[in-house]
Amino acid sequence: MKLTQAYIRKLIMEELLNEQAQQVVDKQIAAATAQTSPFIKKMNEKKDNVQQQLFVLQQFLSKVQLHKTFYTELSKMALNKANAQAPTQAPAGMQK
Repeated sequence: MKLTQAYIRKLIMEELLNEQAQQVVDKQIAAATAQTSPFIKKMNEKKDNVQQQLFVLQQFLSKVQLHKTFYTELSKMALNKANAQAPTQAPAGMQK
């Protein structure tokens, strides 16, 4: 009977120690979270800012590509028109 009571006491003490240890761990986690939360918030704000800048840059690059395509086609048209209007033979002074 005494052995059983001693064993039960031991189990109760172990459980109490486990609860106290868990409380200590929970407090440490809470403290670490409180310390890192401002940093994480700041990093998230920076990330959002970079994403906004990237979006603006992508829009700009899209416009640049559109202008490049437009001016490339315009140059081709001008070159084709110039070639169509050019004489088929070189001027008399330019012939060999």
